[in-house]
Amino acid sequence: MYLSRLVLNPRSKNVRRDMADCHEAHRTILRAFPDLKGESKSARERFGILYRIDSSSKNGTITVLVQSMEKPDWTKLPEGYLNEAPACKPVDEQYKNIKEGMTLAFRLRANPTKKIGTSPKMDKNKSKNNGRRIPIGDEKAQIEWLKRKGKNCGFDLITVRAAPAIFDVQANEESGIYGSVSRGIKMDEKKGCKLISFASVIFEGRLRVTNREKFIETLKSGIGSGKAYGFGLVSIAR
Repeated sequence: MYLSRLVLNPRSKNVRRDMADCHEAHRTILRAFPDLKGESKSARERFGILYRIDSSSKNGTITVLVQSMEKPDWTKLPEGYLNEAPACKPVDEQYKNIKEGMTLAFRLRANPTKKIGTSPKMDKNKSKNNGRRIPIGDEKAQIEWLKRKGKNCGFDLITVRAAPAIFDVQANEESGIYGSVSRGIKMDEKKGCKLISFASVIFEGRLRVTNREKFIETLKSGIGSGKAYGFGLVSIAR
């Protein structure tokens, strides 16, 4: 596994485009990886790509952390996209040193959701209604969502706070969601242009590893939905 750190150039028109459209940001990140034309599996899944966009309100710095199974070629980014040379390092050794009972600081940008309208399959001639996903809007409920995820992902929360993501396509002050919203436009073969939208929350705190294998798999595969659009990457530190 590799972890890259990219410092973006806010004056670049390509950066401004990507900050305004999460689907365009996704496409730009994929430029650093081989083209998978003809393969059914998406490039994000094939190369285990997770990323998170962070920005500082103090100095306006925009940083992208990208985790991947294959070493990326960041020379394929648009000219002038970065403010400094990209950093890339392997993290396999760091993950190998994780032990059960270890306490770690963490940061996660996630898309907390829940399903509504599901119903069991009552008739063999009818398909099951899987309902639809809606964002979890309440801060307390968002933290409970992460606690539940932790039980299946090999960790317990010790301390945690939820905050609106500093970077976001648009702040969503009228949605009733604690956090903010990332939006983009995706081309759909059947429907044409499709608006996509994700509730966005930053979780920070400390966790305790309860199951080493599950936790390492969580670090590799991410947490929650929207992984193609900058959600799910868990950053850890001793």
